[in-house]
This record gives sequence, C-alpha cells and structure tokens, in this order.
Amino acid sequence: MEIFNPYKNIEELKHLLLQANLKVTTTRLTVLNILKNARRELTAAEILYNPSPQVKKLSFAGVYQTLRQLEEAGVLVKFKLGNEQALYSFKNCQTNIRICCKKCGHLHLV
Repeated sequence: MEIFNPYKNIEELKHLLLQANLKVTTTRLTVLNILKNARRELTAAEILYNPSPQVKKLSFAGVYQTLRQLEEAGVLVKFKLGNEQALYSFKNCQTNIRICCKKCGHLHLV
C-alpha cells in the first residue's frame, strides 16, 4: 500500500503549469495536487475542505480563481449540469459515466 505523499508529483505539476504558461504558485500546486490524487472529480468545496495541511492556507475565492484559470489554460475541465455544483478534473482523465434523470434532472455518477 502506497502512503499519500503530497510532494510526490510536484515537479510534474510545476512542468504542467509552465507548459500552460501559468506562473507556479502554492495555490495552483495545491489544487492540482489534490485533483491529481483524487479518485473522482471534485467540487471546489471538496478541494477547499480537503484534509491536506496545505489547504489551511487557501481561501474560497483563491480556489475558485485558480480553478477558473486552470480551466481557461486547458489544464482542467469543468462539468456542470443544471443547478448541480461544478465538478473539476484533469483534462482527458474523466472516468465517470454520468446519467441524468429525465424526470427530476438529478445527476447520477456511475
């Protein structure tokens, strides 16, 4: 069993930011690291309330701004359906199948 190491992929994440012409910041690295180690797509709130020690220094506005910038740079993709919270994941890494109920509009992840 592998122990979670938040610094394992830092160089890879820095390279990803530089390729996207984005400045390497602690907030961007933290958000990317959380999404990289997530087993599914996450909402902004799930990122902010992640138990990682680096998250204590983040603000809600900072997380949303970072997610928007990373989405605009093509690093992340955002999925939003109706009034549901937006889900974020790395581009081309979506593994969830979504089924939308035609009656109530609720989104189910399979």
